[in-house]
Amino acid sequence: MDKAKRKKQYGKLDWELRIVFLFFTFFIGGLYTFVLYGISLFIHSIGNYEYVIVPSIYFWFIFSLFLGIISSVVPVEVVFKYSLGDRRYKELWVYSAKQDGISRKASDKLFRILVPLVIIVSIIVFSFLFNCYVKISDKQITVNQLTKFSKNIYDFNDIAELKQFESVIRKGRIYNKRCYKITFNDGNKVSFEESQFNKNLEELSAILHFISDRSNIEIKIKDPASEKR
Repeated sequence: MDKAKRKKQYGKLDWELRIVFLFFTFFIGGLYTFVLYGISLFIHSIGNYEYVIVPSIYFWFIFSLFLGIISSVVPVEVVFKYSLGDRRYKELWVYSAKQDGISRKASDKLFRILVPLVIIVSIIVFSFLFNCYVKISDKQITVNQLTKFSKNIYDFNDIAELKQFESVIRKGRIYNKRCYKITFNDGNKVSFEESQFNKNLEELSAILHFISDRSNIEIKIKDPASEKR
């Protein structure tokens, strides 16, 4: 079959294959997100806590998409094998691979390499996300930061300072976004921004004021952007 005939026969199907693959990637990635994020929130909410802070659902979604990519192959194959038959589906897969500049054999080999790699990386990433949380009860604060697998438990009298930043400066650039920071007597610090955790600004503000009331420490308000002017 010459190139023009192949394009006429499989060109449209190739686009349909890619669209369906993209749909299943986001759909399955979304399922992974809600399941894993939900399990994390449920597990960390067990106990008598006033507030539970975990990484934002967006972090879970970004990494769940990679699992969605490798998982989407199965439903896509089922859909197209059912509608086209086994022979035409294989021909479509060869055509689609050639459109990407690789052979079917190379495509299969690449997939076999990527699947275990994505699974291993995902397990590592989700392990860190699962172990990142701040739990606040009426008597203490439990902190397990993203890069650590050991938790620190603090009483409210272990708090050295509470700060509310009206802006943040990163690499010399000013960002007009609010940030909250808790500093403990041992030097450990915990920072909260709306986009990074499962709480919005109003909730984070309420949490800081709750801690302020329990610790009798006043919240210091800073604006690095104004100080830099």
